[in-house]
Amino acid sequence: MHKDILISTIVLLLSYTVRIHNIDKGNYVTWDEAHFGKFSQNYLDRNFYNDVHPPLGKMLTALSGYIYGQSSDKFTFDKSENFPHNFDYVGMRRMHAAIGSLISLFAFLTLRNFKFSRKRSFLGSLIIIFDNGFTTICRLIILDAHLLCFTSFILLAFSYYYKTKGSILSQLLLGVGLGCVVSVKWLGCLTMLYVGIFIIYELYMESITKPVKNVLKFLVQRSMFLIVIPLVIYLFSFYLHLLILANPSSDSNQLSVEFNFSLKNNRYTNYKKYITYGKQITIKAENGYLHSHKHVYPGDDLDSEGINKYQATTYGHSDKNNVFYFQLPKSKVDSKFLKNGDEVVLLHDETGGYLGTDYRDAFISTTEKVAYFKNDVPDVNSVFIIELDITKDQQGPNVVSLLGTFHLKHKISGKYLTITKKKLPIWGFEQGEVVLGEKSNKSKFRIEENLYSDSEDNMNHQCKSGRFFQNVWELNKHMNRINQHLLENSNLEKASISSVPSEWFIMKTGLRMTQWGDNKRKFYMFLNPLSLYVSSISIIYYIFKVFNLFINHLRKLYEDQFIKNIKRNEVICDGDVKNQTINDKSNSKKNFNKIIYLFYTSFGGWFLHYIPFFIVGRVLYLHHYFQAYYFSLFATIILMKKLKLIYFALYTGLVIIVYILYSPLTYGFYDQDKVRFLSIIPTWNFVDKK
Repeated sequence: MHKDILISTIVLLLSYTVRIHNIDKGNYVTWDEAHFGKFSQNYLDRNFYNDVHPPLGKMLTALSGYIYGQSSDKFTFDKSENFPHNFDYVGMRRMHAAIGSLISLFAFLTLRNFKFSRKRSFLGSLIIIFDNGFTTICRLIILDAHLLCFTSFILLAFSYYYKTKGSILSQLLLGVGLGCVVSVKWLGCLTMLYVGIFIIYELYMESITKPVKNVLKFLVQRSMFLIVIPLVIYLFSFYLHLLILANPSSDSNQLSVEFNFSLKNNRYTNYKKYITYGKQITIKAENGYLHSHKHVYPGDDLDSEGINKYQATTYGHSDKNNVFYFQLPKSKVDSKFLKNGDEVVLLHDETGGYLGTDYRDAFISTTEKVAYFKNDVPDVNSVFIIELDITKDQQGPNVVSLLGTFHLKHKISGKYLTITKKKLPIWGFEQGEVVLGEKSNKSKFRIEENLYSDSEDNMNHQCKSGRFFQNVWELNKHMNRINQHLLENSNLEKASISSVPSEWFIMKTGLRMTQWGDNKRKFYMFLNPLSLYVSSISIIYYIFKVFNLFINHLRKLYEDQFIKNIKRNEVICDGDVKNQTINDKSNSKKNFNKIIYLFYTSFGGWFLHYIPFFIVGRVLYLHHYFQAYYFSLFATIILMKKLKLIYFALYTGLVIIVYILYSPLTYGFYDQDKVRFLSIIPTWNFVDKK
């Protein structure tokens, strides 16, 4: 026990030392530090923000910012910007490195639970320590150190669960780990699936071998520890998230009115209930604000002195180009407030254009008609009819801001102003498409900003704030929408930035994490090539090995049954022989079950954390493979258990040598010529071709 503690301490300190080496180099915002550094500042300023990930990992990053004195007056984490001298970015990076160092410690303890010797467990942990990818990802101010730490902790808890035959403590540890990993990134759902499949298998085995009472006890226990506890942790992370981010921001404008009313000092309390003609407003659709700007559609010439048809789009953030005015087409009509059935024209403030159509096909949704804002005197093509949705919040004839929804029906064509949830190309600044189409939920709009009114009977708005579970549900739906919009950006240099899952298994390329100018220290995300290729070979070999073992196991079961049928009427007189036969069969079954368990632990973890990416539609990067890669390294280590210790030590030594060779990519380099000899595969693009 004391030796395990000593070795664990050595592993932890060595891992930390490797990860913080030259961590002060590259004194500028690197890669995704631009995102997560800003998010950290939002927590410290208590300003609400939107993101694709759950909050736990970002709050841990904010904790590092709090400890090391991060503040917006010192630094704003703009991309590639140099850190100021009075900002302790090194401390924040070291805290992430410390969390990342736990991965190697958990790997050592996991191998000990697998009944590996101390020496083999130590050598296995060195393979994790001296991986260029793990070092790179764990020394930056990003979420992946947290994600990998909790993933490795789950594998440790899973091994303890198997070792202790599902003890209460092991279930508790598993539940806590699952709650934490899914609260850092939704990739943790793959880890939950990984554990869940094994639990379902166990439940099935219980159901065919144990009484119903035992099965129910098993089911209730696992449900409490592996479903309820992770859910509680997930919800608690959002509770802290919303408790800290109490102030509204431009990001909170993308969420519902009820959500915004739950924030402090929200601006909605000053909004008028009804919409007055000729007063400034903003109009919101499901995916953003109705928007226009001084840019025309392809094929239309921009005439700065004449009449133009400007693009109609949606935009997700507050902007001066979101401002509109409702007007009456006939000045003799006496109407104070916007109401159901009114014929109106919609004026855009910045362009001076009126909403209309010329009946051309839309550019993306070609079955619909184009919508534009034409800076000319409104005509019959500019007239729309207000169609109000009658709801509990919208009872009378007047359109109610914030809560009431309405449709804008084009008077001549009968079509409705509609969003398509599709992005326009670069010429439309990748904003949302707006067309004239059929009436649907996509043609629903509501008035948001509504500060001005001359009428004394137009009261300020009152609204109930959203409840906690309602707010969490809305946030998660919004996170999912953001995730779905993370598509491939055609402006990125694909070969140096993004990748596809089929490339990860063979590490076709790495990832340039910085600008590649000669005067900049360059960092390249790159796994240890030896570890990567051996782990990929191990995965393939492991499949054939276990398949062959499974066939032999089935053959043996058949042979045993055949012999049993032949000797059905024979009596075994020698009790020792009989007991020996039973013990042999029992040991054989235990060995087979353990082999299958280790196979599932490594190969199953790799498979479930890798294959799902083939059906993901969003943009992907090499670091998305890191969870699966961690499990594949265990496949290598498990398969090498049969090797003599000296050979395993020799392999580990080679891993360390390769790590050192490629360490300039990890710790940063200036001169590409000095690392050119390392580019042994043409698609490795850490040097520019001459």
